[in-house]
Amino acid sequence: MADIVRLEENGVTKYIETHAQAVSGLLEFINNKSQETVILYDGISTAKGIYFDETQNYNLDPNRELLALTIVFSRYAVGEGVRNYSFSPVVIPGDIVREFQKVSPASTRHTFQWGVASTNQSFKEIEFTKSGFGGSARNKETIANGPDNRVMVARYISATYKNK
Repeated sequence: MADIVRLEENGVTKYIETHAQAVSGLLEFINNKSQETVILYDGISTAKGIYFDETQNYNLDPNRELLALTIVFSRYAVGEGVRNYSFSPVVIPGDIVREFQKVSPASTRHTFQWGVASTNQSFKEIEFTKSGFGGSARNKETIANGPDNRVMVARYISATYKNK
């Protein structure tokens, strides 16, 4: 690779922008070192899932800028196991998560539906606390002639932070 050529204009050193090193922050951006994704739960690679009930709680680092919280749900056959279809990602921007944390306890509900029957739907609640977030006891409920919240499970959970 050729040397980076520096130009001087009015006493200020400038770089020719044909080299990635000459553009401030470009290599960091290309190498995606400007952010870090922390995997909190990975059931996709292990072929497992969790109902995401009140026993599943996760802390978020209060000292880092949160870019996004991602939870991926998929179908689950009760008594049989996870299904690798109907993947439904829920991505909540970090600034919204931090606002939910300020007014905790707070919760948000996400409804999933496939097909047309009322039994072909499920909802999952995400509850926020000052220290993080977690599931809800309602996420494993079965409602007569209505949704069965056990038929969707969390398969992947991550928090993406901005690096300093």
